[in-house]
Amino acid sequence: MSYPMESKLHMTILLCIFLLLPLTLSGQQDSVERSFVANAEPSHAHFLVGDGRENNIPVYRDETNQLKYYSDFQFQPDWKGKQVFIRLSGMKSPFHFWINSFKFGSGDSEGVPVEFNVTPFLDQEENRLRVDLEPTDVERNHDALQISVAVRDAVHVRDFRITNYARPGSSETLVRVHLFVKSYCTEISRDRKVVMTMSDPSGDTIYNVQRELNFPLAFRQEVEVFFDQTIKDPRHWSPLHPELYHLQLQLFGKGSAPGEVVSSNFGIRNMVINDSVLIFSTDTIVPAIAGQSVLNQFTSLTDEEILSLLEEKDYNAVQTNEILPERVMELFDQHGILVLIKKEDRNPSRDRWNMNHPCVVWIE
Repeated sequence: MSYPMESKLHMTILLCIFLLLPLTLSGQQDSVERSFVANAEPSHAHFLVGDGRENNIPVYRDETNQLKYYSDFQFQPDWKGKQVFIRLSGMKSPFHFWINSFKFGSGDSEGVPVEFNVTPFLDQEENRLRVDLEPTDVERNHDALQISVAVRDAVHVRDFRITNYARPGSSETLVRVHLFVKSYCTEISRDRKVVMTMSDPSGDTIYNVQRELNFPLAFRQEVEVFFDQTIKDPRHWSPLHPELYHLQLQLFGKGSAPGEVVSSNFGIRNMVINDSVLIFSTDTIVPAIAGQSVLNQFTSLTDEEILSLLEEKDYNAVQTNEILPERVMELFDQHGILVLIKKEDRNPSRDRWNMNHPCVVWIE
């Protein structure tokens, strides 16, 4: 793809302006702890590479034996006034990322999805993405690679965390929702709110609460919002009874204009480990663990095929030290399949990605 001189000059001016802002282009990324946008409606996530199941990535090997991927994509009319992110998932070795000839970022995400805000560098017509991968990345984990364009409002939910605290000697559990709201507004914005709706496993609404966001939101500022709700006689999650609550968060802008909606299931779990036996409330589970050869097949299988594969071998658990695709984690939450991770394999990135999933169990 060639670029006219006017377009090059336009992007150069944008680069100079952007460099004055408090961020570093090389390696700058927004931490992503849940794949909200990738799991949202198709109109919000435009996949350039892969859909989580089949992946035919056009790559070539250069003279240095490095693998390169190129993709041209059009700027869509509904992207105007929005923030456009490139999202990379499944990168398990070092990578370098380019947009319209600018080297925008690099890193080693260890499989945890990362996002780059490329809004100031996009041409209003055609754009080119380039990702350089270490040779082993495609050869070892070809099916897991995903690259997508995520379009978000100027003020959006970057992440949220759900934590539940059982009260000793009580039939009540405190559920805390910790919300992170990111703003890319270029002017102070006050008249905003967020509405939290929580439903029980039967689908009945148990809470509908709103918080006013009456404070200035400046460019690249992040604010935190907390919702603390008490649930009486909670329905506990276990592999035999995978009871899941549902959480929805919606932002409203000026004049109560509806904004971004994100949602997630979560479980309230009460578990103890006794030797190799796991006790969930009144359910006792002896893990029958699938090996790595089974795990390697997940990214090329549908949800139904994964469940059939595990059921055929009577597996009720998998053990891994790698990041599983979000759709697989949600599938395991829904069907009571345990994900066992050794504590020695813990690190902050993986811990954040596995947060909110009741199927995850840390073992010695």
